[in-house]
Amino acid sequence: MKLKTNKLDKLFTIIAVSLVLAATSFQMANAHKYYAAMTRVQYNQTKQNLEFSHRFFAHDMEATLSKTAGQELNFEMPDAISPVLRSYMASHFAVKANGQNIERIWVGYELDGNVLWVYEETQMEIAPTTLSFENSLLMGSFDEQVNTITVTIGEFRQSLTFMEHTRSGELTTH
Repeated sequence: MKLKTNKLDKLFTIIAVSLVLAATSFQMANAHKYYAAMTRVQYNQTKQNLEFSHRFFAHDMEATLSKTAGQELNFEMPDAISPVLRSYMASHFAVKANGQNIERIWVGYELDGNVLWVYEETQMEIAPTTLSFENSLLMGSFDEQVNTITVTIGEFRQSLTFMEHTRSGELTTH
């Protein structure tokens, strides 16, 4: 009887391990990459400006800019990629404050490991009471792209989420 139990134990172990491996393989085959970008918008009372900090995965932006430019680009070629990045940001991210289009001033960008930060700002003497956004950053490149904007003005803090079917949104800040 001991011999049969050992064979059954081994068979059970083999079946259990096989099931775990099959389930893991199935999960990995059905896994998908998560595409996300984040923008922080903050009113700086001291400088009287609205500051924009955009966060992307650098390789996602490189792929998008390469597609846009029709040539391979990367952040190791700042002279080639900078104008394409500036143009891309201007055409895929728009802001209205109190119903008026605002022009953002390019501050620059920096790489932090595999993260790309893009900085912009606009002069604004008084904090806006409404902000409207059009945000299609990276959406033409990645079907599952999700963009989040978090606005902070004084004690006010709220976020908007943008996806393929919701590329615009508005906040009232008072």
